[in-house]
Amino acid sequence: MSQDATMSHEDQIKAQIGEAWELHRKGQNELAIAKFDSILRTANDSVDAHYGLGLAARAAGETERAVEHFQTAYRLIDENLTRIRAEHNVGEGESI
Repeated sequence: MSQDATMSHEDQIKAQIGEAWELHRKGQNELAIAKFDSILRTANDSVDAHYGLGLAARAAGETERAVEHFQTAYRLIDENLTRIRAEHNVGEGESI
């Protein structure tokens, strides 16, 4: 049985994100972009994948695409923070 078969979907996504980040770190931005795109087809709410795609797109000279994914990552972070604050009854400006 392959390692992928024993990993949860979330763990598989995390592993794929790690692979995509490694491609970006090596300067293989077109491959990183393709990998991040693939990840986002099944995990469109991944802040890490949107942010990584933004960085890889920026490095590849795709400025508009980079901005789009940075904005999506920011929106997702803001939504998550709002949800966490509500769950813990913490107001804006207060520490969680």
